[in-house]
Amino acid sequence: MVYHRVLADSVPSVGVVVRADFVSAREVSALVDACPNVVGVVVGGGDPVRAGVVARDVGLERVVWLSGGGELGVPGHSVYGVSGFLSTVAVVLPELSLRLHAALGKGDLPGAMAVWDVVRPLVELPHPVAVVKEALALLGVCGAGVRAPSPVLSVEGRAVVASVLTRWGLR
Repeated sequence: MVYHRVLADSVPSVGVVVRADFVSAREVSALVDACPNVVGVVVGGGDPVRAGVVARDVGLERVVWLSGGGELGVPGHSVYGVSGFLSTVAVVLPELSLRLHAALGKGDLPGAMAVWDVVRPLVELPHPVAVVKEALALLGVCGAGVRAPSPVLSVEGRAVVASVLTRWGLR
């Protein structure tokens, strides 16, 4: 977590969110102790148990805990107290991400899973940056091009994005 500490120390008046998928709770706790501007931690990727262990060992109240698994992972992560998430959908249709977050906050798992089912076709696609750029391009907001190392979305992926946007009433 040396990189994270250097980053946080370089901007002491700015809240910093760090990614901590492969570090121990002890390392995260030491970082949060040393850098009060670390306000959020992204954990777990696709492993809600690991995310829960780290978050609960560090302390759920110490920072905002975010699921690195996005909309796909957050229902599982929320059981352990990690109810925030990095969202692909929020850039395209924020209401859906807000509904998912609200349902999880109320403990409404059936409601959360109903939203999860709606967003799943989009968030299951690989390369979220390319997915978002394609969706925004289809909506006329920007071009679909992505910078390296992100790959361009496949023809099949582009068709899925177009279909989802149509189902969501955006096209």
